Amino acid sequence: MRNHYLILFVVILFALVSCQMLQVQDQKAWGDMTGMERLTIILHAYNTQYEDYKGMAALPDLTETQKDILRARKKILTEVYPMIGVYASVVVSGGEISPSLELEIMRLLNSLGAKIGG
Repeated sequence: MRNHYLILFVVILFALVSCQMLQVQDQKAWGDMTGMERLTIILHAYNTQYEDYKGMAALPDLTETQKDILRARKKILTEVYPMIGVYASVVVSGGEISPSLELEIMRLLNSLGAKIGG
């Protein structure tokens, strides 16, 4: 009976690893993505970081160090938000995306812990 569980465990583990490998192979490189695909990733990264910020800000009894971290995160989120708006406007209108704007957005979001870009 115990061997059956071990075999079942190995089969499930193999299936999970295989599925994960398929997902990784399907991902495009950052440079191969369309502007809309990159915008989607940027918006997801921003929203994730913003939700993390809100969750931490809602905690009671924050230490001064935690408050400093929140202030720094808020500053970055506030700085990057209008840049993302400009980026989105350009993408939606079909214009040419400024590489420097895209790099600055990625740098700011990555400084918060996001892992985007190429």
